[in-house]
Amino acid sequence: MLPRTIFRSESDPLSKPSPLVVGKVTAHHGLKGWVKISSYTRPVEHIGEYASVLLGRGGASRDWQRFRVSDYRLEGTPRLAKIENWVSREDAQNYIGCLIAIDRHALPALEEGEYYWADLLDCEVTNKSRVVLGRITDIMETGANDVLVVRQDTSDRRETLVPWIADAVLDIDLKRRCVLVDWHEDD
Repeated sequence: MLPRTIFRSESDPLSKPSPLVVGKVTAHHGLKGWVKISSYTRPVEHIGEYASVLLGRGGASRDWQRFRVSDYRLEGTPRLAKIENWVSREDAQNYIGCLIAIDRHALPALEEGEYYWADLLDCEVTNKSRVVLGRITDIMETGANDVLVVRQDTSDRRETLVPWIADAVLDIDLKRRCVLVDWHEDD
């Protein structure tokens, strides 16, 4: 059985940004600078492990700004964060919609055979018959196992769904950015 991938990132799959996106600021909460956050980490509570985060908007550089997180409230939904020195609703308002990122070196080391989802994005997927199925554009959680979403072209709506199980995913070579599967486009 394949180890579970343990981290999701909505980073640009065509480039490996130094900061790795782990969530998003979705709204302000209350009057004292708290914000509601959406966590992309798995499990979602792992976002609370980072005392220093980067906040930025879209675009290649994202104009990241570093902030210290003074508190998290991760029980229930929504998840909340308090940024140091934000004391009012207006302080938080300016950052609604910002992505939350961390420096890659802040991630814990992985065991053999474990992968961060962000590292699998954009890997080329080839089956045992040497047919290129496309590139990994997303990974879904289904409850039973994760599923690789593979597309030939990002503008193409057709996708091949490959279950993240040992019988289907045979080999992963992150250096070459390729995944070998026992799967066919029609499966």
